[in-house]
Amino acid sequence: MRFAWKKFLPTLGIALTLGANAAFAQAVTVTGMGDDRSGALRDAQRNAVMQVVGTYIDSRTLVENAVVALDEIYAKAYGFVKSVDILDEGREGDTYKIRARIDVDTNPNSALLGQLQTVAALNDPRIAVVMEARVGEGKGKYLEILEGAVNEKLIAQGFSHVVASRTARDEAGTVNLASRAVDYLVLGQLDLHTAAIVLPKYADYTNEDSGASSVETGLTRTIADIDAKIIKTDTQEVVGEFRVEEDGIRNDENGAENQATERLAAKAAEEVRKLFARAGASVNSNVQIIARAESQDALMKLEAALRSLPGVRGVTLRGYEGGKGTLHVDTDMKPQQLLRRLQEAGTNVFLEQMSANVLEISI
Repeated sequence: MRFAWKKFLPTLGIALTLGANAAFAQAVTVTGMGDDRSGALRDAQRNAVMQVVGTYIDSRTLVENAVVALDEIYAKAYGFVKSVDILDEGREGDTYKIRARIDVDTNPNSALLGQLQTVAALNDPRIAVVMEARVGEGKGKYLEILEGAVNEKLIAQGFSHVVASRTARDEAGTVNLASRAVDYLVLGQLDLHTAAIVLPKYADYTNEDSGASSVETGLTRTIADIDAKIIKTDTQEVVGEFRVEEDGIRNDENGAENQATERLAAKAAEEVRKLFARAGASVNSNVQIIARAESQDALMKLEAALRSLPGVRGVTLRGYEGGKGTLHVDTDMKPQQLLRRLQEAGTNVFLEQMSANVLEISI
């Protein structure tokens, strides 16, 4: 019997597409409540995204106060929902209630997990964006435009600890590449070249200006470029760098510089986003240590002991408050291996609790 491939192939294509989409969706059953049906449906969608996001956060054992900006993700919940199947609905007194089965997009390349995984992998670091002018004075407003654009892009990606550029400077105003106040430093240098646009002029022997070789157009062009790098401050390792260029054409110098800088800012912000996404994807493993300590000095001694251990690539101390300190350890070792190495090195540490990537100790 001859098979009707032409009739079958479109159906097969649809089935394969649906199968692929289903592979990147997580179905949850939730209840939503609101003043009306629309409010209840929005609440159900938000609850579904909360449930799915909670699963991914728990799987990475992120510690308290080191999580992504979830409020922003939940506010965009509708965009992460693939389908809604209403199971039951109706009004109960003043409240409208909906029970629904909702598919949440869990494609690794989706906006939801793209944000979540990048931020989680890097442990929601403190980031300072510092732009400086390579040449020329009076360019402060353009540096602010660049810093602001990159900051907005990082915040939109879910990074909740994007700090002011002054955080990465010392008292003299010099950029401190090893600043303990930030985990990653985005350092860029801006260059602006502005000149009037002139066009070649053909010889014209009918007027007095026949000897002129060019003619003014009344337009000004600015070429703006930036060289930038992302520095991991605890090790001063350069984890990525880029160079971008843009131009602007206006009838005055200020307008041309503004246009060129705004275009450059958008392009630079996107490059920074890509580099952090790449850095997050390349993180192999890390251990979060929550340590009870009598003083910050004791915590700093623990940091030094960790740095001396074989297999530890870097240590970030995230401050000390209320008798507790948090350290992020860049290592392929598991928490139990790290604990054993510390004890073998003669460090007085006592285990309180341990999970897949979190080690709670007292010193």
